[in-house]
Amino acid sequence: MVGRHGQQTDIGEPPRHKPGRKPQPGGKSGRKRRSNMTAIEQAETKLKAANLRILAASQRENAAAHRRQATHPIYPGQSGICEGKAAVIDGYAARSEAQAELLEAQIHESAVALGARGGQVRSRAKTRAARKNGKLGGRPKAKKKK
Repeated sequence: MVGRHGQQTDIGEPPRHKPGRKPQPGGKSGRKRRSNMTAIEQAETKLKAANLRILAASQRENAAAHRRQATHPIYPGQSGICEGKAAVIDGYAARSEAQAELLEAQIHESAVALGARGGQVRSRAKTRAARKNGKLGGRPKAKKKK
């Protein structure tokens, strides 16, 4: 059977790469997978991270209140109970903070990928400007300070 690009295929599937190019190992083009977060998704993720940080702060305050209560027990054994609750609540706060950090890392990764893509673009205007600058002697050299 003939595939989409006129090449012979065994199963009837079109070839997975463009004609004249060899497939790269590790995926379509061999590049690292980049995060494609839109601006709206980034804003939503920032909001989730901020809410998690607020939750963690609230949990830390709650744990501190339990520790204060443990220093002035009303009944026997209350100090141990309050210390145990404070430790559990601190664990929840640490988990919330870790989740917030992961979300913020995703946003950063997405922004880095977006910036890298923007820098790789070579438009006609950019090419024209580079040629014009080259004819004028290229990038100007920095003046020496006295």
